[in-house]
Amino acid sequence: MLGDITAADEIYIVTGRTDMRKSIDGLCAVVEDQLHMDPRRSAMYLFCGKRCDRIKALLWEPDGFVLLYKRMEVQGRFRWSRNQLEVKQLGVPLSRATLANWIIYCAGNYLRHVYDYFHRQLRMRKYLMADETRVQVLNEPGRNPETDSWMWLFRSGEDGLPPILLYHYTETRAKFHAASFLQGFSGYLETDGYQGYNNLPDIKRCSCWAHVRRYFTDAIPKGKEYDYSLPAVQGVQFCSKLFDCERYSKTKKHTAEQRKQFRLEKEKPILDAFWNWLEQQHPNKGTRLAKAVNYAQNRKDTLMTYLEDGHCSLSNNLSVNITVRPDRWLKEPRNNHCLVAIRLT
Repeated sequence: MLGDITAADEIYIVTGRTDMRKSIDGLCAVVEDQLHMDPRRSAMYLFCGKRCDRIKALLWEPDGFVLLYKRMEVQGRFRWSRNQLEVKQLGVPLSRATLANWIIYCAGNYLRHVYDYFHRQLRMRKYLMADETRVQVLNEPGRNPETDSWMWLFRSGEDGLPPILLYHYTETRAKFHAASFLQGFSGYLETDGYQGYNNLPDIKRCSCWAHVRRYFTDAIPKGKEYDYSLPAVQGVQFCSKLFDCERYSKTKKHTAEQRKQFRLEKEKPILDAFWNWLEQQHPNKGTRLAKAVNYAQNRKDTLMTYLEDGHCSLSNNLSVNITVRPDRWLKEPRNNHCLVAIRLT
């Protein structure tokens, strides 16, 4: 708990990460420099630590400043049992269900405005990434707990601006969900192989080369990873060369224009060789190798799109690596939405 905050008329969240060693004077300077506000107004200012596991709150009262501090337990995760015990010691017995409902209520009624703001900001970017994950939701009206639902992740791409990440819950994976969420966006969209992103207006799709490499990797027989005579191993080698070039470009800290030129000079020949090699492959139908070959051939155009702009990414790993993990969130929606997640760094 952060203590009594009833004296604050407004609450401001200072985005980014703040050095938790800062005292009252240092935090006041942050308020003045970043928010251009007077820290002595009737408001509370919240600061997040560099590791996202600590919170400081600065509040002005008639007798002077009040500095509140909270360290989040267990690597930043919210501990229901610990917080339930804290309020019980204050003489207020609360169930975990009540605490959960408070958070759900705040997310739906207050944080929804923050979410909508970042949603508008996200659609103003020119480079986005998307991924969707199958989830099962408890106690959803009219649906069995075993019924599949979907959690979509939409995030900004490698545009050099502070990243924005938004989760979006839907009951199905229908194409209109992506079209509705991305309405108003114009630019490049990096995704996996899901066809629901095709033909969205004003959007140029980039397909993920990590998925291509994964298909060829899955086609390699066990123990044959270094048998370079196998087509599946050769396919992996082509993909790995592209990723090696990308890593080299990042170590050189290329600008977007330099990266585009580097890709045309170094990666385009690899791509041309890969497509020529792919045309010569005639695997047996139904095999994993056939699946890998067909996957790449069917997405040739979108797999080449990243060459057009240095801000585009070779893979969708930035969004795939932070997909929702079912053991870390409450799978019980309220008011047609699940818990919203936003991250700025």
